[in-house]
Amino acid sequence: MAVRRPQNPHFHLFFMRLILPYGIRLGEKGKIETVPIAHVRIRSSRKKELPGIFVIDSGASTTLLPSADAELLGIILESGVKVLVRGVTGQLLGYRHRLTLDIEGVVLRRVPVIFAQSPEVPRVLGREGVFPRFGIVFDEARRRTAFLNQRQERNVINSLFFSVS
Repeated sequence: MAVRRPQNPHFHLFFMRLILPYGIRLGEKGKIETVPIAHVRIRSSRKKELPGIFVIDSGASTTLLPSADAELLGIILESGVKVLVRGVTGQLLGYRHRLTLDIEGVVLRRVPVIFAQSPEVPRVLGREGVFPRFGIVFDEARRRTAFLNQRQERNVINSLFFSVS
């Protein structure tokens, strides 16, 4: 995992800790909601790059992107492995690829992503290829998400869990 200093003032290079404030979106019936988000740059093997705002979703197995993003990145949608994506809203057809994701300055290579055949899906940052590389904490009370370095912050991560003997 390569790391560079991003423009995010919440990024602490020494601890390799990334603190991201929640974003705002319009929910059902125009209700304003706060959701955990990350600014991510998607890079294809063709060196094309696309910035986007992703909802961080611990319930999503894999990162999901709309089909329009594949086109913008110069990726032939159908060149990926065909998969059926199931979620709380139903199921849809998609194509699995591996891309480089730059999450607020933390670069992750060969992350599995699924381009939905539909152009209407939101960008969702799922667990596979992302979550195992961090300790991730959702702080709903303060509307923020922490991405903690697995190695350097193992004591902090372990302190969040305790075992009763």
